[in-house]
Amino acid sequence: MDNKLYNRIITMVGELKLKSYHQTLLATMVYRKVKHPLERTDEILQKVTQKVIPTIYEANRGKTWMRVSTARELESLEEALHECKNLPNEDLTRGYIVSNMVKYYAKKLMED
Repeated sequence: MDNKLYNRIITMVGELKLKSYHQTLLATMVYRKVKHPLERTDEILQKVTQKVIPTIYEANRGKTWMRVSTARELESLEEALHECKNLPNEDLTRGYIVSNMVKYYAKKLMED
């Protein structure tokens, strides 16, 4: 993992002021989208929750991450984003908010 890029993403996503887990999940999804731009959001979510998130969670929290279904992860992140008062753009709430956020941040990184 490119730590410099990941840290930039964490800083950008950190402006949303989400809970730590949701911030990590969204940042990891954006990182994967940048590295694999043709993958769909559901593919990205499945891959990061299977491989990357457990490792990051255990390293940061010191306890084992409990796996839940991808659908539940998506629902939880969607809910957190809908409740977020710091979204960079109101239009991101239209349609699939998680997908919109991942694409928004990936695009923003590519432009910088």
